[in-house]
Amino acid sequence: MSRREYSLFGPARLLRLLHINRVLVRHGLDDIILATHLFRPIGFLRHLLPWNWVPRPQSELPPGARIRLALEDLGPIFVKFGQMLSTRRDLLPDDIALELARLQSRRQGHLKLMRAVRGQLRDIGIEAGEGALAA
Repeated sequence: MSRREYSLFGPARLLRLLHINRVLVRHGLDDIILATHLFRPIGFLRHLLPWNWVPRPQSELPPGARIRLALEDLGPIFVKFGQMLSTRRDLLPDDIALELARLQSRRQGHLKLMRAVRGQLRDIGIEAGEGALAA
């Protein structure tokens, strides 16, 4: 197999990573990521980042709500991840687990997921009817 197939940082992946980072910054989750032990040595750089110079309106939301909104913005795969994570209350603080549990009851998220799955199936030539897919 060629070296190109194993490229970790191809243009498509870098664009996706930039999109994910932009969503995290938009929802104020960059602080949570930069607070992890891996980024402590460069924590002082947080004050130099331009998006920290302007107050963000969603920064007043609780962390659980910001995480839920970011997962909804990132798409159906991330919503499903949040739904699965919400079932593991032993891994998360209660406030975040309760907020992620709201992903379970959202019909809008389910509809987005079903449209995305149908679109992907249609792209490969499979037609799925209204009742053909189960959650």
